[in-house]
Order: sequence, then C-alpha cells, then structure tokens
Amino acid sequence: MQILGRDILISLLIVIIIMYISCKKTKLSSTYKIGITLLCITMVMVFSLTGVSPISGFNTTINIHDIEIIPFIGMIEMVKGGGTLHSMINILGNIIMFMPIGFLAPILFNKLDNLKLIAILGFCISLFIEFTQLFLVRATDIDDLILNTFGTILGYLVFSCLKKSIPEFRKKIIGKSKTVQNQFMLFACIMIPYIVIVMFGFYDRYIYCIR
Repeated sequence: MQILGRDILISLLIVIIIMYISCKKTKLSSTYKIGITLLCITMVMVFSLTGVSPISGFNTTINIHDIEIIPFIGMIEMVKGGGTLHSMINILGNIIMFMPIGFLAPILFNKLDNLKLIAILGFCISLFIEFTQLFLVRATDIDDLILNTFGTILGYLVFSCLKKSIPEFRKKIIGKSKTVQNQFMLFACIMIPYIVIVMFGFYDRYIYCIR
C-alpha cells in the first residue's frame, strides 16, 4: 500500500505540473482537473494491478513459452475445470479495471467520443502492458488483451448512456470538461504513471537486493 500510495502521489504531482504548463493559456474547469486526476489514478492502478513493475524480476530475452496467442484457451480450461473464485475474479478484474478508461477518456477528450477510437485506445494500452510483461516474470495472454479492450468498450457504453439519458450529465460534466482540449494530456496520463512505476520498480528491487 505504501508503494501504491507513493506511485499515485508522484504520478499525480508530475501530471498536474504538466497540465498547468501545457494549459497555462486556458482556464481549467474543476471538472477537467478532477477528470485528469481520476484518469491518472486509474492508470496507476491499472499498471500496478497488471504488474508492469520489474520489482519481482525481469528478463533480457523473451520466453515464447510464456506467451498464449490462442484466444479463450485459458478461460475454456477454467470452465472445464469447474472454475475457481480466483479465476472469476481475474476475468472480471481484467474487464472492470479498464472500464474507467472508456468512461473518462471521452469526457476529457472530445476526439475520443467514438466507440471505435475508444476500443483502439483500450487495445493499445493493453497491448503495451502485455508487451512489457514479455520482459517480466509474468505470462502474456491474449485473453487479457480481449478482456481489457472489452472493459474499455463497456466503460464507453456507460458514458454514452449517461450522455443520452441525463441532460445534466452532458451539460455539467461533459460540457465543462471539454472547454479544454489538450490531447497531450492523454499521453501524459498514460505514460507518466507507467514511467514512475517502472523506474521505482527498479529502485525497489535494487533496495531489496542489497539488504
């Protein structure tokens, strides 16, 4: 928990500084500030839960035996084996943790108010995570890629339903946040948490090894 709190705090600090520098000529609404904060925290949580940190070990070469490229094999085997609570939590977790991305991104960035683009965003983030895991002590599974992308799409569908059914949501949340359209902030909210977690992962591993 201390490590997670540290990663959130440092990532937020850097992202907020970037936000104010890159948007210094624009008046930032409270909705936009809250949205950027939530997206940054979401990305820290996603990267932490998917284990992109090298704290547990890393490889300099790719082990092809740790790559599962056939869709749904793992889930089918789980169902055939009767399934376990841990397996179900893993499946649902892969979906749920990406839903905030699909919900927040179209609120903050007008160009992403599109199902296809949101699906591509979720897919690319998940692919980036799976690629990173090739060099860590973790298995890379195409099922995670599918579930993560599906979760992003579900998040967008929730956003879309609220936008259509609740006028106040469109006016007070979407309208105010879209007074600022700085696409660079999307990149910052994704990459800053990733860099912070990876760098501190190496640091934590170093500290652990010298003790």
